[in-house]
Amino acid sequence: MSDNVKNIIWILLASILIAAFLLMGGCANNGEATSTQDEKTSGSTSEIVAEQQEENSNEITEDNGIIAGSDQRDSEKNDSGINDDEKDGEKNDSPKINQENPPVIIEKSLSCQISITCETLLANPDKIPQGKRQLIPADGIILAPTKIEFKSGESVFDMLARATRNNGIHMEFVKTPIYNSAYIEGIHNIYEFDGGEASGWMYSINGVFPQRGASTYIIEAKDKIHWVYSCDLGRDVGGYSVNQKDE
Repeated sequence: MSDNVKNIIWILLASILIAAFLLMGGCANNGEATSTQDEKTSGSTSEIVAEQQEENSNEITEDNGIIAGSDQRDSEKNDSGINDDEKDGEKNDSPKINQENPPVIIEKSLSCQISITCETLLANPDKIPQGKRQLIPADGIILAPTKIEFKSGESVFDMLARATRNNGIHMEFVKTPIYNSAYIEGIHNIYEFDGGEASGWMYSINGVFPQRGASTYIIEAKDKIHWVYSCDLGRDVGGYSVNQKDE
């Protein structure tokens, strides 16, 4: 065999070996690539499934939290034994009092009776000054018995002031603030001493002359106050003194 032929044979063998080697390497690479792709696909699928499971778990946890809270609130209501309707009922049955604006308490209306007369001047016309005679009513009644309302703690003087003001009757008095006292000088423009040196105004309560100043006598319901003019220190009207001043 010639050298040329040997060389050709070696070249062919070498080519076959190279081709076989290359073929085996390609298959191995394709297998690795396929395996890698499969692993990636498998990994992606596992991750997606894991994420879905996690989301479902979160949703379930959140739903359970809301339900549990509701059940807990219902449980608390049941434990306390009070529901919203009962609370509303309690509010209606026992309203709270506003401390800043407390309710106004209206006192029960009290009333008494008051009258003003000067009949004694009719019995002593010679004692009446000339300019005063036209002021004397024909029947001697300046104010007929009149019902008047008052508040607890008010005095005889308060009633006289209110009655004369309400009926347009002139009334004049002297008040001493330091003693919180008032002395009646004139009613219906008829003053003390107009009927003589012992004349003046005095009052009785239920027919009794209390001998106390009008501003210190506290009246009671259904009292009958009578103001009368005396020409004789009260003796001509059943009293004792016209000087009913506050001590």
